[in-house]
Amino acid sequence: MHMLSLLPDAALKELATKYLGSSSRSKLGAIIEQSHLNGVPPEFSVQLLPPKKEHITQANKPILRELLQQWHDWDLAKSAKDITIKRIRRGSSSISPANYPSKLIVRGFETLCKLLNDEITYLNFLTRSKKLMALLNDPSVEKHAAILKTTIVYIDISEKQFAKVIGVFPQIIFGMGEGLFLRQLPIEGVDTKFLESSRHASLLFNLYQIEHRESFNGGTITARNLPELLKVESLPTSGLRVRFSPNYQPQYANLPTVKLDYRDLMQMNILESNVLIVENETSVFQVRAFDDLLIIGGAGYSLEFLNAPWLKSRKLAYWGDMDSDGMNMMNQVLNVYPNTTVLMMNEQTYKRFEKEKVEDPNYGKFDHDFQNQYEYFLCKEAAGNRLEQEYISNDWVNESITQWLYS
Repeated sequence: MHMLSLLPDAALKELATKYLGSSSRSKLGAIIEQSHLNGVPPEFSVQLLPPKKEHITQANKPILRELLQQWHDWDLAKSAKDITIKRIRRGSSSISPANYPSKLIVRGFETLCKLLNDEITYLNFLTRSKKLMALLNDPSVEKHAAILKTTIVYIDISEKQFAKVIGVFPQIIFGMGEGLFLRQLPIEGVDTKFLESSRHASLLFNLYQIEHRESFNGGTITARNLPELLKVESLPTSGLRVRFSPNYQPQYANLPTVKLDYRDLMQMNILESNVLIVENETSVFQVRAFDDLLIIGGAGYSLEFLNAPWLKSRKLAYWGDMDSDGMNMMNQVLNVYPNTTVLMMNEQTYKRFEKEKVEDPNYGKFDHDFQNQYEYFLCKEAAGNRLEQEYISNDWVNESITQWLYS
C-alpha cells in the first residue's frame, strides 16, 4: 500500500487475494458461472484508491510523481486489450490536475491467471472442467456453467483424488445405499474412507445435482448431501459395534448390527463360534456377511470385553491398523488369547497397499520385545509408517477372512 494510493505490486497482490485466494473460490466460481451464462468473459477488478484532493499538495508532489510514473511504466509493460486502468482527474490549487489510476479491470480468467503468474491454475481449470463435462449426458449451457463453477470451487483437490472422483461418479445411483452403511457400498476403485471425506462427498453430490438438476428442481430428489442422496444408514455414536452373522440373526431379534456397552456384550448368550475383533468401527462394514461369524468393532483400547466368559471357547482373530497403536492393541489381545490369529497386519498386506501409508505420529511410543512375527515385521519393516485398515480393499479383506474361517 502506497501512503496515498495502491502501487502496481500491491494492486496485483490484492487482486490475487480477492479472486485466487482459497477463501475466494466460491465467489470466483460464481463470477465464471454467470459470465458463461451471459456469454461474456468474466470481469475482475480492484479499486486503486486514488489520492484524495486534500492529499494533492506540494509536500506530496514527489510521492504523487512516483505513483504516476510507476503506473505509467506498468501500463506500458502490461498493455493488453483485456487489461484496463480507469483513471480519475484530480488536482488542487497548488498542483496541476493529473489522471490518477482509480480502478484496475481484467477481463477473462486466463488473462487474470497470466497477469498473476498463476497459469498452472488456469491449465488445471481447463483440463478438469473438460473431464467433468465428459461425465454428463447431453450437457446444456446451464450445466456447462455449473461445471465451470464446480471446477473452481474444488480446484484444490489433488490430481490423485480428482481422478478417483472421475471414476466414482458414474457409480453413484440415487438410493443405492438403502439398508447399507456408507462403507458397505459397492463402489470400485477407492478405499472405504473416500466417501467419508467431506470434500470428495460434496463434489460428488454437486456433480449429481448438476447432472440431475431437473429432479432436484422438480422436487423428485430432496437430498441435501451425499449420504441423503444414497440413503445410507447412519451410525450410532457410542458403544461397541457388534455385527451378528446372518444365520443367527433371528435369535438376536433380527438385528444385523447393534451398539452395545461392553458389560452388556459380556453377559450376552453369543451363538457364533468365530469372533473377529476389529480396531475401528467403520471397518466392520468392509466385511461381507459370513455365517457363524461375530464381529466386534470400534473397541480401540477399550478391550474390557476380552474378559467375557464365552470368548474362551471361540476361534478368535484380530485386525487393526498397521501402526504403533494397532500393534499395541494387537499385543493386548494376544496376551489374553495367545492363539488369536492376526489378520492383514503382515508383509503381504503392507506391500500390496504400501502406497497408502503415512507417517506414524506415535512411532516410538511403545517398547516392544518382538514376541511375535507380526510385531517383528511392523517394528522392523514398516517402522515409522502407518497403514490404516480402511485403506485395505474390501476384496482383500474378505478373502483374508475367508481363508481364516475355512482353512
